[in-house]
Amino acid sequence: MKRMPMLPVLLLTVLAVAGCFAPKAQEAARNWRPLGVGGLTLDALLAVSPCVKNVVWETFAGDPGQTVVRASVEYDPARAATGCPKLEKDDALAKRLFLILDLAVTAATGDVAFLAAKAQAYNADGYFEEYWLDIGVVADIAAKAFPIPCADIVLPVYLR
Repeated sequence: MKRMPMLPVLLLTVLAVAGCFAPKAQEAARNWRPLGVGGLTLDALLAVSPCVKNVVWETFAGDPGQTVVRASVEYDPARAATGCPKLEKDDALAKRLFLILDLAVTAATGDVAFLAAKAQAYNADGYFEEYWLDIGVVADIAAKAFPIPCADIVLPVYLR
């Protein structure tokens, strides 16, 4: 049995300690724990968020030294509407519903910070309305509550 030369093992150890194998921005965002060390990761919280159909993660260039990570979360509007008041006669339930959550990840430290959130409601023809949300959506997600207000999951019926 041959022994592995010591130089490659030493080099891998030095690179690992130096941070060369540090997680990428998307991994840092997915592993962010909004409730602190003892809480679930954002990825795990989104997986159990009520009415979730799908989550897509994307990465974009941000300010110098930062990367923007976006989670596009698609919700089932019909299931989401079960806890909402009855629709008005001039309103229709969205056919597709998204929460867009943008986070900033600092390259040097891997720190994650909330940047922005918005809801997007689409009708069957592709028309959509967009509603800006605040950091409260992160608290709703952490509490495993539906994060989009009822008013944001409907569209005017005349747009159908």
